[in-house]
Amino acid sequence: MEAITVQNLAVSFEQKDVLLDISWSVPSGAITTLIGPNGCGKSTLLKCITGSVKPKQGTIAMGGRLTSSYSARELAKRMAFLPQSPEVPKDMVVEELIYCGRFPHQNWWRNTAGEDRKAVEEAMAVTKTTHLRQQRVSSLSGGERQRVWIAMALAQDPEILLLDEPTTYLDINHQFEVMELLRRLNREQGLTVVMVLHELNQAARYSDQIAVLHKGQLAAVGTPKDVMTAKLLQTVFSVDAKIEEGPEASPYIKIEGLL
Repeated sequence: MEAITVQNLAVSFEQKDVLLDISWSVPSGAITTLIGPNGCGKSTLLKCITGSVKPKQGTIAMGGRLTSSYSARELAKRMAFLPQSPEVPKDMVVEELIYCGRFPHQNWWRNTAGEDRKAVEEAMAVTKTTHLRQQRVSSLSGGERQRVWIAMALAQDPEILLLDEPTTYLDINHQFEVMELLRRLNREQGLTVVMVLHELNQAARYSDQIAVLHKGQLAAVGTPKDVMTAKLLQTVFSVDAKIEEGPEASPYIKIEGLL
């Protein structure tokens, strides 16, 4: 079953083509990763799915219904998006930020305080951020801050979590921490995860499906073993790569040099 279906999507900015006739399906309950060189359209594709960028052509459906037919509130109940560098109000503490994820579920005619409290507490528990609740978000380390953002997204109670480069600017141990958290959320809660990554070995290790964008087009879609080939890396990234077996039998990419 598909969580998201993209059909014949095209996007242009100031008469420059960014995405060209993209057709692609995101499987429900899986981790899907978008990879590709800078400027190939990865972030734009995510933003089209969230509705923040309007395509000039094509459709996007979630659960068989066009996303364009959802209100912003309806869409936010089913889908959460973490941009690459989200900004935090200067003095906001962790608990306040996580409560922001409850906004789509709040109505003036119904008291949702009990549901909101339960969702926030569960989000903090699963991301191991409960002990940070009264700390200012601006004072946190990069890894802590990213876990707090993920907690806010989880408080939305979404079916689909989209992340644009969630490990950017993090050191190695915090990258690993974030990737392990995302896999745990996927495996234990059935959360569909769609993300953009630059680190190819992280994509290979943690993804069920990889979609490769190149010059605004879909170059390949499949399992890490199917997609991560020396030929594809040569074509898309202009590198000479050797593919070995890595952790959990995933492909391990060893860059030998530039072409």
